[in-house]
Amino acid sequence: MVEHRKIILIVGAVLLTLSALGIPAIQRQVEIIDYFRAGTPTRLGEQAMEKYFGGSTPLQILVRGDIGDPATLEAMKKMEDFLKSLPNVHHPQSVADLIEEMGDLMGEGKMIPDNRAKVANLWFLLEGEDILSQLVNGDKTEAVIQATIGKNSVHEVQGMIGKIEDYIRKNNTDRFSFSQTGMHYVHVKLDRAIAFNQMQSMILAMAMIFIMVALMLRSFFGGLLGLLPISFALVMVFGIMGHARIPLDIATMLLGGIAIGTGIDYAIHFSNRIRQEVRSGKDARSAVITATSTTGQAIMINVLTVIMGFLVLALGQLVPLQRFGLLIAITTVCAGLASITILPAVMLETGIGLKMKKINGGNK
Repeated sequence: MVEHRKIILIVGAVLLTLSALGIPAIQRQVEIIDYFRAGTPTRLGEQAMEKYFGGSTPLQILVRGDIGDPATLEAMKKMEDFLKSLPNVHHPQSVADLIEEMGDLMGEGKMIPDNRAKVANLWFLLEGEDILSQLVNGDKTEAVIQATIGKNSVHEVQGMIGKIEDYIRKNNTDRFSFSQTGMHYVHVKLDRAIAFNQMQSMILAMAMIFIMVALMLRSFFGGLLGLLPISFALVMVFGIMGHARIPLDIATMLLGGIAIGTGIDYAIHFSNRIRQEVRSGKDARSAVITATSTTGQAIMINVLTVIMGFLVLALGQLVPLQRFGLLIAITTVCAGLASITILPAVMLETGIGLKMKKINGGNK
């Protein structure tokens, strides 16, 4: 390995470049049904709901105001008509539909009555119905418009939420107001949290590790050196995710933190052993050989035990756990190999962390 360090650095740079090309292709996913493998009862049940009922994900619009006011009920019907115009939104319903149906049964026609007294009479006929409590509260100050949506990508749901928010902004008044809720809304909020927390946690972790390693080595560039195996493992695993179309979800978002924790552990152990050998009087080349045959072997044994433990998750039923187990195994291998190959190759080429000047191939 010592004699071929330039080849190691070139191969590492090529792998990093190829992996980095896949990172922009990473997609985020929060669709819960995709967490189950195709053919499982849960997935088949959802497919049946999609086919016959338009989906199972609830879309809900909360209405605040005087629900007994004909103007409020008319606004609710207009909201339902708007929801029907959106792609993949099915079966919107509210208490306004019940009022219309009851008016039709009473010979008034299928429409919202034009005065409060008629609405009150129809409402009296609906009192005691179980469905009423699901659509409006007891004092008639809040109601809900319910609908279902089929399976959509996060970007499609974001577009739908934007259109609904625009409609709400234009139609809210002092007499009544609409606000959006439901699982589709939760999914989008979760998607945004995944993206933000992923970046925030990785940046904070990398910054803290840089500071600690720089203090330990008493060198700014030494701190950067400690980040090398971590950065290699992160780029590799996220690049693989992009090329393999593995999405970033609530499980795979943990990869960054684990890669950082694992990679820095291997890097510190290996670089510290090299520095100990150099301090004992060995030249850089001999120090790397000794560290590889001792600490390097221990690191690879640890890598093997860790990946065997995480690969057990690949046997699980939930797809995110399967992906998580496989990707953690890949991350651990990348971090371990980078620590015992790329890290010492960079140390030999630059002399960083060795407290020596690079002369004739790395000798003191």
